[in-house]
Amino acid sequence: MVSAAHGKPTDGTVFVVDDDAAMRDSLQALLEVRGFRTRCFESVAAFRACKPGLLPGCVVLDLNMPERNGLELVEALSAEGSRLRVIMLSGGFNDDFKARAMAAGATACIDKPFAPARLIEAVAAALPAGA
Repeated sequence: MVSAAHGKPTDGTVFVVDDDAAMRDSLQALLEVRGFRTRCFESVAAFRACKPGLLPGCVVLDLNMPERNGLELVEALSAEGSRLRVIMLSGGFNDDFKARAMAAGATACIDKPFAPARLIEAVAAALPAGA
């Protein structure tokens, strides 16, 4: 897999977790047209069921979801020692959520709407380099 953003090989999958089907579809299309492999999930529970900690990659995660918010997932992954890097998306981060997300290990907090290039850059930086 080659990252179009940097022209460097990347390894892993971009796990998109968002309860909004239209947003998931848009994110998947944006990432795949740039050469990233994706897997999409409509909930934190569905994402956790795939055992993502065993796979290389990163997570693009919506903050606001009905059953369990994205911040809780970032904190759980951190507590488990997961190496998955997380990019948080939200329609309006407040400073407390940003600080907690970054302290728990999120690599970026991106406000919606966002420039596609900003997300591509964050994903390329979050994925492990290929051999």
